[in-house]
This record gives sequence, structure tokens and C-alpha cells, in this order.
Amino acid sequence: METKEESPMKRKAAAALALGALLAAGGLTAILLQNASTATAEADNAPPPALSAQAAPTLLDGFTVEVNGQALALDTPPRLADGTLLVPLRSIAEALGATVDYDGTAGSITAVKDGNRVDLTPGSVNAEKNGKAVQLAAAPVRDGDTVLVPLRFFAEAFGTAVKWDGAAKRVTAESEDYLLPAVGSYAKLKELLAAAQDEGIVIGPTDRGSLQLKGDIAVQDQAGSVSVQKSMAAADTSGSPDYSATNVQVEGVDEGDVVKTDGQFIYQVNGKRIMIVRAAPEDGMALESVISLEDAAFTPRELYVDGDRLTVIGTSRVVRQETRSEVSPAKDSLPVESSIAAKRLIAPFGDATVKIRVYDIADRKAPKLMKEVETEGSYVTSRRIGEEVYVIANRYLNRYAILQDNQETPAVPSYRDSTQSGQWTEAQYGDIRYFPESLYSAYLMVAGIDTASSGTPAEVSVYLGSADNVFASADHLYAAFPRRQVSEERVKPAEGDAGGIAVEYVGIKVEETTEVYKFLLDNGKARFAAKGNVPGTVLNQFSMDEHNGYFRIATTKGKQWSRAGEKLTNNVYVLNEDMGVTGQIEGIAPGESIYSVRFMGNRGYMVTFQKVDPLFVLDFSNPESPSILGQLKIPGYSDYLHPYDENHLIGFGKDAVVVTDERYEKSLQPPEGTAYYQGMKVSMFDVTDVSQPKELFQTVIGDRGTDSELLRNHKALLFSRDKNLLAFPVTVAKVPEGQKNSPTAYGQFAFQGAYVYHVDLQEGFRLRGTVTHLSDDEINKTGNAFYGSKHQIERLLYIGDTLYSLSQGQIRTQSLDTLAETGRLELP
Repeated sequence: METKEESPMKRKAAAALALGALLAAGGLTAILLQNASTATAEADNAPPPALSAQAAPTLLDGFTVEVNGQALALDTPPRLADGTLLVPLRSIAEALGATVDYDGTAGSITAVKDGNRVDLTPGSVNAEKNGKAVQLAAAPVRDGDTVLVPLRFFAEAFGTAVKWDGAAKRVTAESEDYLLPAVGSYAKLKELLAAAQDEGIVIGPTDRGSLQLKGDIAVQDQAGSVSVQKSMAAADTSGSPDYSATNVQVEGVDEGDVVKTDGQFIYQVNGKRIMIVRAAPEDGMALESVISLEDAAFTPRELYVDGDRLTVIGTSRVVRQETRSEVSPAKDSLPVESSIAAKRLIAPFGDATVKIRVYDIADRKAPKLMKEVETEGSYVTSRRIGEEVYVIANRYLNRYAILQDNQETPAVPSYRDSTQSGQWTEAQYGDIRYFPESLYSAYLMVAGIDTASSGTPAEVSVYLGSADNVFASADHLYAAFPRRQVSEERVKPAEGDAGGIAVEYVGIKVEETTEVYKFLLDNGKARFAAKGNVPGTVLNQFSMDEHNGYFRIATTKGKQWSRAGEKLTNNVYVLNEDMGVTGQIEGIAPGESIYSVRFMGNRGYMVTFQKVDPLFVLDFSNPESPSILGQLKIPGYSDYLHPYDENHLIGFGKDAVVVTDERYEKSLQPPEGTAYYQGMKVSMFDVTDVSQPKELFQTVIGDRGTDSELLRNHKALLFSRDKNLLAFPVTVAKVPEGQKNSPTAYGQFAFQGAYVYHVDLQEGFRLRGTVTHLSDDEINKTGNAFYGSKHQIERLLYIGDTLYSLSQGQIRTQSLDTLAETGRLELP
């Protein structure tokens, strides 16, 4: 193949793009610090330590640094050292309001602001942030009288979001206070709610919902999918040293689940209780303790385990017995005048709350409650990053009642924290932020809990907004929410319509978009960084991803059933650090909807479905010009895509057949037929040749009616490439022989338990065996349909060479080699 040399302009563009990607990926992390504490250094009569051996910084002429909209006057031009941007300290420290102290004896630098502290030492990549060890991307250095330290680390340590604009040669650092105004007062809240009402904004799930096959044909489901990417490391749910971990989306970002293990113990949500079971060795399984939750309304939903800390997250509908006069009020709140208002409950019976409990489990036989945090609102999701757990909740706001000055309606959300007296406290209007171009009748609450400390208060951030699906990386949280802008549209039919009379009428125009809020996560505190907006709505968390500083999101726009002829279209957008769209692919698979998405590095994979399953391979190597590399069309669809390795992925979904039924009128059925889902399908896709992806292997479990939680919740999957292990819970339905030829016939219950496979690229999927906890008596009593049981297998995990299956009533162990049962523990 003939090759051509790139033009100098293209080479420069490519270099700039690579530089931008490098900096955005975390390399944009240094500030050139002038000696901001000259007086201190002079007092100590000791100059800063000499510059250690390191690559000489590259001078970046023409670059500007802005803090909260103000350009800094830099005595020294910004520089780049090992992919790290450097700018002067004195200017940046003063702009951020940080106090800097230099210890001439120890040779260290300390910066403090609003209780946050950073400790740095020139020549060392080891630093501390609020007393916790941190490894820097580049070591602080000194050039003459100027000290250089990491920018992103330094600025973001004080709650300032750093953004890189390579094209404009500009770096900006912006605080939440600068980016978002505060509600400030009750009067301002009313003004904002009235404006939202006047704009005709409708929030909440769209009428498209998440796609499922229901009944005989593909239809929409209003319920939506569970909001719950991991890079390539997500291909293996192995833990360390040799036990499985929860299947999560992003490596290093844990997700709560109903079962966790640390390799020695198993922790399980079991009804209203938490079970702690000694798991190893398997022949000595024993119930160590049971945490009985005395709060009758508290329903545990998820767990996290980190060393000797167990975090339980659940929902509650408990009535708080304090009256408004007994609760810490918000400033500028409504005056309490009437006896009814004075005695009303802040959280009336039935209001939802989210409760977080952290236990010290150093003694597994006697767990101790360390702290408890409870917020108003409905639970959305959570993530654990290091020792901090972030919990996201939506709190409904009764706009109509507030606009009517109904004093019995809480205008601001409340929360309580056992480290702060445990009493309910209303959020202060001055602390509630709103998005000027996005006004909602709800509160988005993000609570950050330090699970390591028993005395550190929770960080609760409140915004006038909401979240539907959430994606989180190690540094950022993205909250996505559908927005429907409803407006009137005057329509004048073309001449000849309506019997030849052109009648003007008023129609309704609905514009569906998704707003995405980007938050900086730092030591348990969430701070707003940027907001983006894209057409359409997202399916679930896997529709979003962050890579090399860019955010990718896949959406579906339109309606499946539309008399106006509006077709569904699918789109992918790439957004920069400032959440501005830099690239897009629009109009993918018209008439179909997204069923699953997976982003893996510079590639993305999307499955859409109407009658066949097109698997699209997407290229994001150039964020400004993403493209479709290839596609594969096969029967059925995949609800979840899981990486096997960088060139292979596994799809979990349903098989399908297309049937043309002449009994239906053509107007009710497409001429090419209707798709009917069948049994559960597992496929191995080979994307080595991105232009021609292919299905290497497939296996179909059961018939129409077969189901698995894995199709809705990725955490139900157990996979280890090293162990050639693939396992998941499944309920199998089988169609009687006499109805085998009917694509619409539903199967009868045949099995509930787990399917365990040997998986590799040579044999594909080989069924090693099945596991069930159901007794013969339970199976005989089940009949044709399965409605659940305490012995329904929910999760599988492994420790060493032992497979564990868990239901609410039992834990069983099998040899991974033979699947022979090696142990059993009945749960009370």
C-alpha cells in the first residue's frame, strides 16, 4: 500500500490533539508556583530545595490561565513538564484564596483553604491531601525562585474544576460558586419555580422509556432500566488475591450490591437483615452474625465492604417526629405562624428517605454502628471510591403548593447526620445551587460519606435538579436526566388538505433532550464542574463513558409509535471537559432503539433492535470525528455487553424470530413482519476486524419466557477469563412439544438456579453444569410459572477454587473443577 507523508499542518494538528488528550487524561495537573511565601522563606533564611533531576519544562508561549473568569498576570509563562502544565504559584494561590506556607527546614509547602489542606515537597511525587497520601502525576520542582507544583491536583484539591482548551491556548479553573448561583431565599425559589412552569418544562421519564420485548411484539416499557464502564479491566470480575468482586463498570469505582465478599467472609442483604458468613474454608461455613435493623421502615438495598468497614444503603419511609420548630431551620425560611404549620412534620408519613449506615466490623461476630446519615429523597444509585461512598438521591418538590405559599409544604430538603447531633437539619438556601438554563421542580442531593472516620461529617450537596442515570469515574460523577420541552406550534396544512380548505391549528411540539451534570469528586465532596446537553434520552449508565478527558454518550431520539411518522434515531456524542459537543454520529439505525452500549477505550459498541440485532462498532480515536467502523446483523438482541478482551465481547440478551402474520391488517403490522423474542441468548463477538465484526459462538437457553436478572442488572454476572468461568442466575422456561412451531408460545417453568459455563475462544460456551437451591418439593409445587422463592439463586461468587451460590435461604459451595457440592449452609 502506498503511503503519503502527512503535511506539516496535519502533523501539528495531530500533535496538538495528542497533547490535549494527554493533558485531559490527567496530565493537566501542575501549577508553576512562584514563591508565594517569600517572607516566610526569608524569615527562615533558607532557600527552597534545589531542583531535582527531571526533564526540563517546555515553555508554552501564548497560553493563558484564568481563574473564575479572570486572567492571571503570570510573571513566568506556563510550561509543560512530562505532560503536566505548570503556572506560577503566587498568582494562582491568591486567585484561589489559598494560604501558602513554606517550611524552609523541611523543604515542604503547605496550602490551606476552607479546611482543606495540601502538603507538597519539591522533588517528590508523594503528597498529602487532607492527611491522605496522594501520588502526583509530576513532582513539584523549583526553577530559581519559582516553585512548580501539579495544577489539576492543586486547584481541584480546593474545589476548583480545571479545563483545558488547546485550540484557544487557555486553561481555566472555575469554582462551583462562580459557575452556579445560589437560590439564596424562599422568594427566589418561588421565582425560579414560576419560571420553570412558564417555560413548559416537563421532567421525568420520557414516554419512550427503556425498550423491552413484551407480549408479542417489541414495545416500550415505562418502568425504565436500573441505573447502575469499566475500562478493559471490567472484563474480569476477579478480586484480589483470588476471589471475585462485584462486576462494575469502571475499574476502581465500586458499585453497591446485595452480596459482597472479602475472600474470608460473605456479606448479604437478606430481607430486612444483613448476614455475615464465614466463607472459607467451605466445609466450615458458619453464620458469624446477623445485623437486625430495628427500623421497621428501613429496607437495605446495597452493601459496600472495605476492610473493617461495612456500609449499608437502603430506603425508608419513616416519619420524623420533630415539628418544624424542633428542626434547624433554613435561613429565610417561611415564618411559622399557624399552629398547624408549627406542628406539621417536616417529612410527612410516606415521604421517602435514603439511609446510610456505616458499621465497624473488626469483630465480625459483633458489628458496631459507627455513623448514620439520612437524607430526604428517593434513592438513585451510589458509588464507592477509596474510603468515600457517594449517594445520589432525588427529592420531589411540590411546585404548585410552594407557588401558593402553602406553609405546610417543605420548601427545602432536610438531612440528618449522627456525627452532627443526629437531628434533622434543613438545607440553607444559600447552599442550594441552581442551573440558570435548567429549572426543575426537584432537588438533586449528593451525599459523600467518609467510611473510615467515625467523626467526619457527611458532605451533602444540594442542587435544584434531578438525576435519572449516573456514570462515575474515579474523579467525576455525571448525572443525566431527560428533559422534555413542551411548546405550542401553529401548523398550517398544505393547500388541498382538509377538503381543500387550509385550516390553521395549534399543535404540540415536544423536544426531548438529556442534560448531563458533571461533578468533581474530591474527598467525599461533590462540586459542580460543567453542564452539557444532547438530543434524545439515554438507556442506562452504560450509555455513558469518560475516556482521556472526553465524555461519550449514546442516545435515542423520537418515538417508537408515532402517527406523525416520526422515526426513532440513535446518536452518539463526544463532549469535552467543558461539556461542549466536539463530535457526533447521528441517525444510526433509523426506526430502531438502543438496547445496549459498551465503550472500551477508543472503541464503542452499540446494539439496536427492531427485528434483527445490528451490532455497531464505533471509533472514537478522533474525538472530533467519531465514525462507524462496521456492523453485524444477526437475529435477536443483546441487553448487556461485557468485554472478554480488547477484541472480543460477550452479549447477553434474547434470541428472536421474524414472522409475517396475514391475519393482521397491514396497517397494524410492518410488511416485513414482526419480531418475537425467544430464549435467552449468549453470544461471543469477534471485533478483531472492526469493519467486519462476526459472531464466533452462541448458545440459547430455554424458550420464550426464559429470563435472567443479568439482562437488567450487570452485577448478576460472574466472569473470570483466567478461570474460563462464566456464570449467572437464570429462570428457564420450556415450550411443550406440541407448541414448538409457534413463535408466540410461552414456555412453562422448567428450572431456576445458575448456569455455569466454561468459556474460551476455542470452544466458545460449554455448559459445565447447573446449580439450584430448589428442592424437588418446591419444583413440584411451582407449576407452569415461577413466582419466586427464598431459594431463588441471586448471586454467584468464587473464593479460590470454590464456587458459591447464594439465595435468601441458603449458601452452597461447589468445586469449580467438577461442580460437585462441597458444602451447604441454611440461612435462618
